[in-house]
Amino acid sequence: MEAKASVTKPTPLLRLFRFASTKDRVMIAIATCFSLALGAIQPASMIFYGKLLGNMHSLNEAHVMQATQPLVLVLVYMGTGVLVGAYVSNCLWVMCGENQAKRMRVAYVHAVLHQDMAWFDEAADGSLTTRLTTDTQTVQDGISEKFGLMLTSLSQFTAGFVVAFVTSWRLSVIMLATIPMLAAFGTVMLLVTSRFTRHSQNAYAKAAAVTEQVFSAIRTVAAFQLQRRFAKRYEHALEKAWVAGIKRAVAAGLAYGGFMFILFATYSLTFWYGARLVHNQLIEGTSVLVVFTAMVVGAMSLVNVPPNLAAVASAKAAATHLFATIDRAPKIIHSPQVTAPPLPAKGELQFRHVSFAYPTRPDVPILQDLSFHIRPGMTVALVGMSGSGKSTTFQLLQRFYDPTNGQVLVDGKDARSWPLHTLRQQIGIVSQEPVLFNMTIRENLRLGTTATDLLPDTDMDKMEDAQLEHACRQAYCHDFIEKLPDGYNTLISSTMLSGGQKQRIAIARAILKNPPILLLDEATSALDTQSERLVQKALESASDNRTTLVIAHRLSTIRNADWIVVMDHGQIREQGTHDSLLDNAGIYADLVAQQTISTRRECDANQIDNDSIRLFPGPPSCCQSPTRNSLQTQTRYSSDRINTVSPTTPSPHRLHRHSSCYESFHPVSTTPTPISPIFGSDMYGDNDDTSTLPLSDNDEEFPPLETATAQGIAISDTPHPLPSQWNMTGRVLVLMKPEWPFLILGCFCATIAGAMFPLHAVVYGSVITEISNPGFGREVYGPLEGPNFYAFMFALMAAVALFGFSGQIISFESAGETFTQRLRQLLFVQYMKQEIGYFDLDDNKVGSLTTRLAVDAKNVNEMITKVWGDVVQFTVTACIGLTIAFLFSWRLALIILGVVPFLVMSSAYESLVHKRLEEKSRKSNEQSGHVACEAFTEIRTVAMLNRQAYFEYKYDASIATSHKQTVQKAYFASFGHGLNHAITMYAIAVAFHAGSHLISQRLMDVQSLMVTLLTLLSTAQGINRFSQFTAAFIKANRSAQCIFALLDRVSQIDPDLEGLELTTVDGKVDFQHIAFCYPARPDAPIFRGQFSLNIPTGKTVALVGKSGCGKSTSIGLLQRWYDPASGTVALDNHNTKSLALHNLRSHMALVGQEPVLFDMTIEENIRFGGHEDMELAVDDIVEACKQANIHNFISSLPNGYNTRVGDKGSQMSGGQKQRIAIARALISKPKLLLLDEATSALDSESEALVQRAIDNILSKGGRTAITIAHRLSSIQNADIICVVDNGQVIEQGDHYSLLELNGFYANLVQQQSLRVDV
Repeated sequence: MEAKASVTKPTPLLRLFRFASTKDRVMIAIATCFSLALGAIQPASMIFYGKLLGNMHSLNEAHVMQATQPLVLVLVYMGTGVLVGAYVSNCLWVMCGENQAKRMRVAYVHAVLHQDMAWFDEAADGSLTTRLTTDTQTVQDGISEKFGLMLTSLSQFTAGFVVAFVTSWRLSVIMLATIPMLAAFGTVMLLVTSRFTRHSQNAYAKAAAVTEQVFSAIRTVAAFQLQRRFAKRYEHALEKAWVAGIKRAVAAGLAYGGFMFILFATYSLTFWYGARLVHNQLIEGTSVLVVFTAMVVGAMSLVNVPPNLAAVASAKAAATHLFATIDRAPKIIHSPQVTAPPLPAKGELQFRHVSFAYPTRPDVPILQDLSFHIRPGMTVALVGMSGSGKSTTFQLLQRFYDPTNGQVLVDGKDARSWPLHTLRQQIGIVSQEPVLFNMTIRENLRLGTTATDLLPDTDMDKMEDAQLEHACRQAYCHDFIEKLPDGYNTLISSTMLSGGQKQRIAIARAILKNPPILLLDEATSALDTQSERLVQKALESASDNRTTLVIAHRLSTIRNADWIVVMDHGQIREQGTHDSLLDNAGIYADLVAQQTISTRRECDANQIDNDSIRLFPGPPSCCQSPTRNSLQTQTRYSSDRINTVSPTTPSPHRLHRHSSCYESFHPVSTTPTPISPIFGSDMYGDNDDTSTLPLSDNDEEFPPLETATAQGIAISDTPHPLPSQWNMTGRVLVLMKPEWPFLILGCFCATIAGAMFPLHAVVYGSVITEISNPGFGREVYGPLEGPNFYAFMFALMAAVALFGFSGQIISFESAGETFTQRLRQLLFVQYMKQEIGYFDLDDNKVGSLTTRLAVDAKNVNEMITKVWGDVVQFTVTACIGLTIAFLFSWRLALIILGVVPFLVMSSAYESLVHKRLEEKSRKSNEQSGHVACEAFTEIRTVAMLNRQAYFEYKYDASIATSHKQTVQKAYFASFGHGLNHAITMYAIAVAFHAGSHLISQRLMDVQSLMVTLLTLLSTAQGINRFSQFTAAFIKANRSAQCIFALLDRVSQIDPDLEGLELTTVDGKVDFQHIAFCYPARPDAPIFRGQFSLNIPTGKTVALVGKSGCGKSTSIGLLQRWYDPASGTVALDNHNTKSLALHNLRSHMALVGQEPVLFDMTIEENIRFGGHEDMELAVDDIVEACKQANIHNFISSLPNGYNTRVGDKGSQMSGGQKQRIAIARALISKPKLLLLDEATSALDSESEALVQRAIDNILSKGGRTAITIAHRLSSIQNADIICVVDNGQVIEQGDHYSLLELNGFYANLVQQQSLRVDV
């Protein structure tokens, strides 16, 4: 994407606050004032310290108490001011940061949803959802309380230097010499952190794109055993993030260590030079005290700058991509100056010399000088080979793209002159791959209404249910919806709908829109024959008085079109009516012939005329009907072989076939009962009361689904309980065993860094005592005496600090980055191990899993890198500080420690607030991530429905809970934050008051007072700094719970469990008395223990029946995506549960109903069809593509097999995707080929060629095929055809035998005949 690719520089600082409202700006101004004032208070108090300490040596002990009382009161007042200032500033920073982040997220979602499709096609910077969740959080961290803390620290530093300059400019000038070096290290840290953070975020976004592909296509991943290969891809993406993270760690560590080195070296230089000035009588000793103390207080504040500065730097880097997306103006946009034509549109359409090529493949023309004119009210069908440009015309009509040359006219006006929203409102579409959103069926339907606003309390709530039901009855989906547990209020995510059911709901949604222009792109491709005919009638009725464009490969659906346009390579080859095109005997006539369903046995080709393609006659005289015995021979299977699967399996029962008898495997009545004719909608509608074969009394041998559940068979999943929160740190440590060397080194360096503060306090206290002595600087000192000794000590501490602080940051950051890489990899692999039913649950949708994976790992990383090091550092500081304090004055130490419980309680209070609010907002964050992910992934559906505003509102509503919790955190947690700051000032006041009393009692001296006070204050500051990471620790602890809940979860179908390994298989498949329901829909059984089927070795078995009858479910059970509640699925007489899962699936290959291609090259997609250890030559890939009739198309592309297919194959047509998927399945030459509507998206010619290739492969022997098809022409040559209805096989035999029955199958054939009227 050009806008994204050009972005290299971080966002300017002030631009981070671009989403601040006027109210937010006022809050930012107030918060800034309080933050600056808060930082200036402590350096200002140094003036009082200097005067007091300067007089302490000259004052009599009896007067010390009286002299210190004014200072104690000042400190109390200042402490109260700090309490108020810290509370107000933190509260306002958190609130305005959350407000801005909320607007930023909504703006990002708005920008993404309004981008043109070319932007999505060219997307190359990873997951949009991950950028939304993690990058906005990073920006929020940089513009909220951490920004305020940075301002406070800078203010404290500045105020310290101001006080120093006011007191003595000579000494302060020397201090300024080190400022450029401090600034240089700070700048380096900022730039380096921003750069490597940006690289790391880009790498993580690309890694997240891998996870989204896997989670959204988990069935394909499982079917082809792609887990390890995607794990490697994910690992490769994480490797880049790890490299950037390590570089950032080293740079940040060296910069921070150098920063501390310069700081301590400045102490050394300042103290040494101050002594020289006093010795030369240029300033007084008390002035050196004030300057030095103010400088130390100011400089010590810089310790807090790097982590907060790093947060701001990361925010600048993260905002770069966010703001680039938000600011990008889509190329296809509604101009406010455009005036809409009279509405509603008449429906006149014209393509005038249109040429077009997709932006990602500009050298591959799709449409070439295409011209045709459609009058209002006409129904025009577009037919032709896959990739001929049919669907592209639909996309140009909807202005997903604009033509390269020429014009698309609507009602005589160029489509580009229409307001975009208005234009799309005039168009209704049912696409080839119907998309339903994660909401109720009712809400999905209402998305298709003409209401411009679907927000609560508006049209969505006021709309009459009768209108919905009427549309659903027209689309023949009302009956099955009513049978769902919650009817129209059933969540799509909580139910398993068949492709046909989803498509009928999509059709009902289109009917509700009532558009002047209706586009049907393979609208009935996923429907069974009866439903297709009924829905076709509904669509024909809906097409009345409107312009309708139809794309269909199943030509029976467009025979009544007013005009048929035959396209090839983007040009019109033929056009006319159905009959006229047949009479022309051209391309269209050939397509019709290829879809002919033979109705007679081909004893002699010369005896068969062309009547078969025009009529539905009886059997020809040349073909004798099969005898009853021959039919029995063809369909009878050995009960002995079946019984080898399970000794307890009941013996086979006979299935009555009216006018014949052959065997199946569910009990039937011994009294023949004919099957009702199938001319009404009851049989192939969604009525469970359709005629079925009655069962005998033996039916109780098969336990109902409820009994199977009661016996302990797991058919659904329950939320996995979270492990105890108290042992999370320990479990993380155990998991981090490979990183222990980093942690040990980091702890050692943190120990050194932690010791710096109390040791600094000892030296500093001694320095203050030395300076406040009236005789300071008047005598000559040796190299290591007096001020020279202390200057040397500070220099030595500078060198040690360089090692300690650098080592701590580098070690813990490296450990965190390395562990995070392993953790993400471990979690991703663990997710891929879960059974398919796990991904059906509401909590485990694509957006939720992607968000969880990114956020949980990030939180744990922050605990390691930002919390653990400070915990060690604080612990060492506390131990050494308390020891020193007790050595110098145990009395004062005990008094000051009396304040510590208040400090602990304030920190505990802040932690508790963070913990409670984190638990409440976590669910909201996952939900919002799923909403955004779903909208981004299905952007074409969102755009064609004109529902961007609705999904923006839905996302806004989903983050409302999290927003509310954060605002509450601002109010309540800020009190603990303010108290933490204030208690430090109160502790100083208590220390001076008690110290002056002890001095007056001659129980301690001034040096003991200062050393004890400063060591305990450094310890208190450590506690205060540690409290800043409380929120990070709480979030990380919660994330660790979720992580270990996943790692502890045992998959119900574990791919790692050992099992029987079959080197080769014959391909014999048995289903015995299967009972099953989907885990997400336990109250809606698919099979009730009556589904039994035997598939002999080397045979092609076709399953036909209405949508939702369980055809695809049988393939899922064979693949062990699910396990039956009762009954047995067997391969070569081995229960599939006894086979190792990878071994079971290695003998199969699947082409699904909705083919999934991954965002990589064509060659890489096809290679995924082979086993991981399978060596595939280029010739093997080419051969598979030739068999799938896709090689010529691929060769015509500029990059050939190295052409990227785009996300979900978006750069390919439906037929092209399906042929690539077929090539992927054929590449491994599987023993068991599973074809679930494998040719549904193919044109007639491609279907015939591909079907012939599949037939040729199967004819070579040694291969079993299970085919599911609604287009019966593709399965008429199958060895066995099984009609499935109501969870059982009701007819089976070959094509001609079933035609003789004149039952279910025969009626289906009649309905698909192009020359028979219904």
